[in-house]
Amino acid sequence: MNKLFFVGIAGSGMAPLALLCKFKFNYQVCGSDRSFDNNKNLSLKSIFEKSGIKIFPQNGSGIDTTIDALIVSTAVEPQIPDVIKAKRLHIPIFHRAYFLSKIVNPLFLIAIGGTSGKSTITGMIAHICEYALLDPTVINGGEILNFSTKSILPSIKIGKSNLTIIETDESDGSIKFFSPKIGAISNISLDHKKIEELITIFEKFAYNCEKNVVINADCPNSALLNFTNKFITFGTSKKANFVLNNFQPTSWGSKFNINSYPVELIIPGFHNAMNATCAFAIASLLNINVDKILNALSSFQGIKRRLQIIGKIDNVTIVDDFAHNPDKITASLKTIKNIANRVIAIYQPHGFGPTKFLKNELVSSFINSLSKKDILILLPIYYAGGTVKKDISSQDLIDEIKIHLTNSFAFTRNETIDFIGNIVKEGDWIIVMGARDNSLTDFSYQILKHIGTKKFKFKSS
Repeated sequence: MNKLFFVGIAGSGMAPLALLCKFKFNYQVCGSDRSFDNNKNLSLKSIFEKSGIKIFPQNGSGIDTTIDALIVSTAVEPQIPDVIKAKRLHIPIFHRAYFLSKIVNPLFLIAIGGTSGKSTITGMIAHICEYALLDPTVINGGEILNFSTKSILPSIKIGKSNLTIIETDESDGSIKFFSPKIGAISNISLDHKKIEELITIFEKFAYNCEKNVVINADCPNSALLNFTNKFITFGTSKKANFVLNNFQPTSWGSKFNINSYPVELIIPGFHNAMNATCAFAIASLLNINVDKILNALSSFQGIKRRLQIIGKIDNVTIVDDFAHNPDKITASLKTIKNIANRVIAIYQPHGFGPTKFLKNELVSSFINSLSKKDILILLPIYYAGGTVKKDISSQDLIDEIKIHLTNSFAFTRNETIDFIGNIVKEGDWIIVMGARDNSLTDFSYQILKHIGTKKFKFKSS
């Protein structure tokens, strides 16, 4: 097997895998993506083309008998022309995670899982290992800001050592394919699947881990897992192996202790302190010097679109954030609320199915996280294409939220920009939340630009 074709190559998990296959394992790589066909993600398309990865239209034209295997993600539907043609030519089709597991399981693998925080933990441990000169290979679902000058795509790093660090996904159950030396489960909460299903998936993952599994001692659902002889625990519980205590937020970061060691972060939020404690535990299992761990954590810049400040103007701050499930939304809003005079929260629900599944929890997260002086705007539900039942809308959520938070609205992007331009005040923090839609970052900059063109002075609330 030498030539691979990636369908949906621009996906957050597919793009780094394609580059990994080309530059570490020397496969011939090509692919397609409907976003490229729609003239989106063109900077990523350029990265592929400059890397020698040929991009085809997603119409089957790139599929012929020279292709040894087709790589697809869960988002790739069977009626896509590339898939139909591959089946007609009897080309083997592999799921992204399954193929990744086959090439990384033989290595010294560290796999990070969990409902929330796994991209940040993966980035933290990757930065620690890089700081400690271990030269790891890294595959992450988010772009690691510390790697922005070290890699053609900051969600991947090709290292020369056998050490490999990856983010895994429980949403489609594909985490079960991996058999790492060390695994981590950041937490277990409602997201794409019911808790009972997640417990089964994570138990299988824990069983597959050869040495240790780092788990969250504060998470009640994690306590339902078996294989306690493998568990190394972290959290605020005094019974944990790695205890987070004395947490103190700073202007845009935090200070706290892990056991007796002082830690300082330049990224905000208690949830990131918990992420750092998990990363500290993993690094300790690798016998990395404690001073190197602490120094690396203090210089960790974060993950793109995870509470990332994209600009300030007239004391108004705009934040771009990946939060999309109830726990992530709650954590992000809690962090902003600790420092903001007023929050303007903008959320784009991700997919009709997930929005319907999580509707009650999403409504509760906004009601419980925002106050009456805050403003909530829900954008139209993100639609990535394909066949899907569109039987819920953002207005359905707003109808329930508005009973408790009167300043809640369902707007288009253009309506949102105009509305914010008329009501924004000095000291406001605007946070744009939503998953897997890179255009949300552009939208954040559009808001920033529009605020900058207003001809009036903002007054504090």
